[in-house]
Amino acid sequence: MNLINSFLGALAILQMTTACSKATSHHSSDSQPVAGQEQIVRGKIFSARIVNWERGPEVSGDTLNDINNACVIEVTRADGQTPTSLTVLDVFPYMKVHGHGAPDEQITTAVEGSRIRVAKIAFTMSGEWELHVKATVDGQTEEIEIPIRVP
Repeated sequence: MNLINSFLGALAILQMTTACSKATSHHSSDSQPVAGQEQIVRGKIFSARIVNWERGPEVSGDTLNDINNACVIEVTRADGQTPTSLTVLDVFPYMKVHGHGAPDEQITTAVEGSRIRVAKIAFTMSGEWELHVKATVDGQTEEIEIPIRVP
């Protein structure tokens, strides 16, 4: 019985290692680690794209002072026009492949026109992440997921 349990445990570890390897195999050594910086994510109400990383994306440290990832997101209405009003309701990182998020209570947002500056984003590990942005654009609310690759 112990031999079977050991075999099943080893098999589970091998499957997890393979899944993690596949999830991170899209990394490249070039200087643009961001999937989503040039990509426009289109929703029914609004579209968004990261236009600039002021810092990051990178794996965060263990203290609040170490969480320095910051980006600027440009928002347009679904028809491509500039919104007349934009309110951020929530922003949080999520790693779909592992099914977990990261600390988000420290995240700050600031809206200037049709751009959102998001700071203090924590990424707890390398890999494929999503930055979920829930916003109200011209009176209508939606949440979109911007893909991010953290090297």
